[in-house]
Amino acid sequence: MHRLPAPRFLAAIDLDGTLFDHDGQVGAENLAALDRLVGRGYGVVLASGRHPQNMAGIAAALPHVRAIVACQGGEVCDRTRGRILAQHFMQAADVALVVAAGLSAGFGVVAYTEHGEHAPRECPDVERYRRIAKTVVECVSPAVFAAERVFKVMWIAEEARLEAFLAAGGAAGCRPAAADSVRSHREVFEYGPRWVTKATGTAVVARELGIAAADVAAFGDADNDVPLFTWAGFSAAMPHARPEVRRRATVTAPAGPAESAFARAVDLLLATPSPAPATPARP
Repeated sequence: MHRLPAPRFLAAIDLDGTLFDHDGQVGAENLAALDRLVGRGYGVVLASGRHPQNMAGIAAALPHVRAIVACQGGEVCDRTRGRILAQHFMQAADVALVVAAGLSAGFGVVAYTEHGEHAPRECPDVERYRRIAKTVVECVSPAVFAAERVFKVMWIAEEARLEAFLAAGGAAGCRPAAADSVRSHREVFEYGPRWVTKATGTAVVARELGIAAADVAAFGDADNDVPLFTWAGFSAAMPHARPEVRRRATVTAPAGPAESAFARAVDLLLATPSPAPATPARP
């Protein structure tokens, strides 16, 4: 998959709020933590909701990375996106339903298609999303949504407004036939193919490398990391994660600066004696 020593273990790492600091950078402490993981036999997998094109650009600057789990598991690929191991797309009818519901609610709507990030119309929420994700979102006609395969659709709104909408059951009226929803960021609520998560995506990489779930460590800070926490043998939540997320992890990183929480979580993992690698279960 990549010219790195064959790993004995895997580390599946979220980006925003975990590996990245508030400026979208990987700080010196977190970079050093990646070095420690690789030195202890871990293969590094970036596991994020971001688009695979965006993530391939990030991986290019991080030689530790072996594979990418993008779009919450919607695509699994090598570090350059030169080899795609798995892809899952939403049904066209579900895409149309979720886009219409988001626009009706007055939210910014962004769809991740096979070839890029697209919005059916411009609005301040879409522009704010561009700033949050530091990415390019192209405004396109509805025909593009019908013509392209879509990994996921996101509703974007200010945190308080999205919180109030969800608390009032506003999402209950949107019932796609074959899609699941998750709040992936304080300002983002999204829909993707049913039963596709960071856990199912990381499992593809683990099978490819002959590594069992018991030998996978997961690091994250949001609701979309919970399936990965449940599946992996070890999981670490960042201390700024919501209480519900922290409860689902094996450990929570010690308090301290948010930009180095991942490094402190790695220290907790590596302080535990490494077990002999488990035998992967047969598919």
